[in-house]
Amino acid sequence: MILGAALRGWRLAAQPLWMDEVASFRNAQVVRADGLMAVAKVDHVPPLSSALEALSMWIGRGSEFWMRLPAALAGTIAIALTYVVAQRLLGDRSISLASAGVVAVAPFAVWYSQEGRMYSLLMVCGLVYVICGWAVVGGVARRWEWAGAVLSAVAGLWTHPYMILLMICLSAYVLARRGWRDRTVWWWATINAVAVLAFVPWLVASAGQANTTGFGKSGRVFWLPYTLYTFVGGHSIGPSVRDMRLLGTGPAVRQHVGAVAVVAVAVAALLLAAAPRLWRRSAPVSWWLAVWLFGPIVLAILATVPSDLSFNPRYAITAFPAFAIVSGAVISAVRRDRLSMGVAALAGVVVALALRNWYTDAYYAKDDLRGPARVLEQSMGPGDHLIIDNATAVGPMSHYGWRCQPSDVAVRTQAGATAAASAVRQRRGTGVTWLLVYRPWETDVAGALPAALAETGAKRVGAWPGSELFSADGVADLVDSPGLSLGCTSS
Repeated sequence: MILGAALRGWRLAAQPLWMDEVASFRNAQVVRADGLMAVAKVDHVPPLSSALEALSMWIGRGSEFWMRLPAALAGTIAIALTYVVAQRLLGDRSISLASAGVVAVAPFAVWYSQEGRMYSLLMVCGLVYVICGWAVVGGVARRWEWAGAVLSAVAGLWTHPYMILLMICLSAYVLARRGWRDRTVWWWATINAVAVLAFVPWLVASAGQANTTGFGKSGRVFWLPYTLYTFVGGHSIGPSVRDMRLLGTGPAVRQHVGAVAVVAVAVAALLLAAAPRLWRRSAPVSWWLAVWLFGPIVLAILATVPSDLSFNPRYAITAFPAFAIVSGAVISAVRRDRLSMGVAALAGVVVALALRNWYTDAYYAKDDLRGPARVLEQSMGPGDHLIIDNATAVGPMSHYGWRCQPSDVAVRTQAGATAAASAVRQRRGTGVTWLLVYRPWETDVAGALPAALAETGAKRVGAWPGSELFSADGVADLVDSPGLSLGCTSS
């Protein structure tokens, strides 16, 4: 617990808030100003984590450290809860301690414990749900466990809708173990239905809010192994998430093939070494761990097929504790078994390197728009124009003090980038045209704007994780057009 808390608290506010965290910061302010349900007017994400962040920011007077603190605390609590659930499942203190240790140091868990979002809280809700639900599986649930199951389900749904994935998995397992004729199954179905009904008001209030985050629709076969990859190495070993989006999965992986191979071997070795150990200990528990580990991931992937939803490993964070317990079964045997010692050592090296990269290597850092916002605030002249190569940068830039001028433009689509590039080539007069490049794979895949500016003597002013700033003499006549918003409007 102490080590896990230290890893989560160290440099908690060192990196600037990235786009999604700025949205959470705004949501917390909305909660303080107008109440919980007012968040539905600005975001599709349920507001429970925003309420906790609002309380924390009130205590800490609005600082970014205090905004991220609830996630760090939830991530620390998850360590203890993993111990509890492992004890319930396996009754082996050494495995339980090792499982909790995995959650304490796992780069994946640390990453989301240092992000001012809802994912650590979602993992906590999932753990409480499994702790209480396992008693239902055994037919020995007490009143507080029934209550804990329904409350954790409600809290989980009001944290993130993908709590439903874990609910489906555990409900399917309860049905498979006890049979549909068992009255316990019907009580379990009832409390889950109550939890879903309690979430309906949010679904109604937030209808129409878009969700466009995550990976593109291509490469679904890659998503499952990549999620398991992140469970061992997080997002800070091998190719960065930015490079996979910018270059494509194949080229990005080829640039880091050695690291990817080592992490892949560690994942496979942990799963293969754990399977026979867990099966010998308890076949029913082994089946549940398999359902718990793979179920939420597969369901999150399947959800992308008939809908506009996309996928990200964080959507399956409720499955991570299962992977921690699987890993704990191997790590706990290191004193008795050389194979386990070798597998644990390999995984330990991956974890150590990933944590080092997370804390020290800007290549893996969160997107930084604080740096360019400050440069622009200090350097832009009255007649200068700014082109933002992705309109999603407007919110984070505004958060850090930059204010959009009527002559500035925000690019929303490739068509908008192409139109802006044409205008840039015809710059004239005094003043400077500035170009902020941010997440170009979303709006300027062809790189039209940087190329147009480079043709006419642009210079790079600065580069930060996830963003670059360029300038060139002369200003362009830019107007509202499809995919291009003058004055950074939302039209």
